[in-house]
Amino acid sequence: MNGFLNFRSFGKASSRLAAALLFGGILFFSFLTSCEKDTSPSTGKEGDLPESGTLIPSCSDPLAANTVLGLIRTPDDPNNDRLNMMLYHYAKAIRVVAQNPTHLCYMETPMIADVGTIGVSLYTLAQNNASFAQALNAALRQSMSENNIYPKGDVPGIETSIADANWDANAFLRGKMERPPYAYEPIIYFVKRPTTCESNKLPTVVIAQDVNDCDDVAGWRGSDEVLVSENEAKTSTEPIIFVGPGLGTYKTDGYTGGVNEVILTKPNINEEGVFLNDEIGVSERADVGIDADLYQIKAGFRYESSKRSEIQGWLVTFAPFTPSIYVLNNWEDFNAKKIHKDDINDSKLFTEDANAFTIAMASFDAGRSIFYGTFEYDWWTSNKFISNSCSSTPASQSVYAKMKFSNEWYFFNCGVASAIFPSVGSTWEVNNNKCRFLLKR
Repeated sequence: MNGFLNFRSFGKASSRLAAALLFGGILFFSFLTSCEKDTSPSTGKEGDLPESGTLIPSCSDPLAANTVLGLIRTPDDPNNDRLNMMLYHYAKAIRVVAQNPTHLCYMETPMIADVGTIGVSLYTLAQNNASFAQALNAALRQSMSENNIYPKGDVPGIETSIADANWDANAFLRGKMERPPYAYEPIIYFVKRPTTCESNKLPTVVIAQDVNDCDDVAGWRGSDEVLVSENEAKTSTEPIIFVGPGLGTYKTDGYTGGVNEVILTKPNINEEGVFLNDEIGVSERADVGIDADLYQIKAGFRYESSKRSEIQGWLVTFAPFTPSIYVLNNWEDFNAKKIHKDDINDSKLFTEDANAFTIAMASFDAGRSIFYGTFEYDWWTSNKFISNSCSSTPASQSVYAKMKFSNEWYFFNCGVASAIFPSVGSTWEVNNNKCRFLLKR
């Protein structure tokens, strides 16, 4: 398994629930329209208060700034802040490129086909279309010239490069999009996919970063700066393009170990991460229940910028040597469980008797395996792959999780269900540097 994760045995049970993945989210209640004129801000000062009639949150949460640029700043996380500045350039560029109907549909057509919300690489799109590449690079250089944010002031000689019409700004930013130990592709994706590209309908363009405690994201609708809520993104009939980091590529040069390498394979899944192959034929009788007798997210591993981190968990029941046989369920009491930032900062230990998951007795009788874990859920991200090391066919027996970055999981483990939870009262515990979970049958 993973040397970084201190895994032991574990156990409880589940009926054969539908192959529904855990990535549904809690819908926030209110639509978000609205409206500050884009003035190409150069700094986005922290602490600016929004004026009446500007960016409007979907809940009663005051904003820390009154521009998109100000809202996506994360000074407490410099690496994320730098990546957000690059995403800002890309989002501004996508707005410009989308004004060309041909370029708009060139982007949206593969996004519509991206049923697993893995994301469409902007670098690959540019590599395959010279006209699109030229338009994207011109728009990226324009944004970098106008805005006094990364890479300005950080990369020697960057002003000369920006002024060069032949400079590949897209390749440059892609090469800098790193969050150790991973490098990321700049991607675009839909949370709700339209059925076809309407070349006369300009999209709303937003950046993959929550900007308040409502979990809103910020971007532009036309020339207006707006906030978009989860509810709006999942119900709107207007196209909303998200710009974010895609699948992480594990890098060894200059990085130390301790993180599972992500396998970059793409199974046949839908937009919520649900696998589309066959389910396992097991009894509906859910005899074995697994509880989380205690759990803890440790200080230093809060992946949210808002007050609360959303924790989700998954369970895959599978037969190791049969690619299409599995059942995928979410943790019952951990479907977007929210833990306050102060409780994470204090490494608070929760000792409530929470239901984790159940495993059908037939899975125990047949000696089937399980793959389970928890991660930080964000509705506005693309899916990231978490590989099942116990499976001979991980592409079809692993999970995709809605995480901004590929290592925002807390733990994962796999093994034969009856060996992990051999009897009533048996326990499995993980206690790594990110979290602690005690699971009991």
